[in-house]
Amino acid sequence: MQALDDIRVLDFSHVIAGPFSTFYLAQMGAQVTKVENPVGGDVMRQSKEGARTFTAFNDGKDCVEIDIASEVGRAQAQALARECDVFVNNYRPGTLERYGLGYEAVKAVNPRVIYCAISGYGYVKPELSARGAYDHVIQALTGMAMLTGNEGDPPIKVGFPVVDVTTGILGALAILTAVRERDRHGSGCFLDVSMWAAALQPVNDLRPRRTQ
Repeated sequence: MQALDDIRVLDFSHVIAGPFSTFYLAQMGAQVTKVENPVGGDVMRQSKEGARTFTAFNDGKDCVEIDIASEVGRAQAQALARECDVFVNNYRPGTLERYGLGYEAVKAVNPRVIYCAISGYGYVKPELSARGAYDHVIQALTGMAMLTGNEGDPPIKVGFPVVDVTTGILGALAILTAVRERDRHGSGCFLDVSMWAAALQPVNDLRPRRTQ
């Protein structure tokens, strides 16, 4: 099914969570343009195992190299931002803002944009938002690593990047919801998707329930 074949996505994401989110959008027909740094590109390309993952998570996307640190590159990226339906950013909060590609700057030239910001801790609390995050760090911080292994074991990381994957899926769902809302009401929005919140999704299901 190609339900998103009329949706243009500008993908400023790297590693797993962001690319996994836009992978789903591409599989549903969206035209995804993934922007990479000309010097090395996505870090996942830099090892044999990572390159295989990169290929899987970025299937169906158009990859372009743009140096947003240059005046020409910024102009090119901003031109793409003016025309996209969805903008995905999973760099640390504040990074793209420095280059005129934060939500407010993009919204000013593209009022209907759906801007999905994927980060470690979200944008609500400034004291947390600027911190970097990795899957295993969030697993430890939220207590997820205490739920694996056997009784008496030390904290153990889940064997696959479960937080990254869950965050990517939630990002894709949030974007789909926002696209549907825009179809109904005509307005774009800012989506704040965090690894921290994604890791805490199942907490209520894991707590003991009192039977009546």
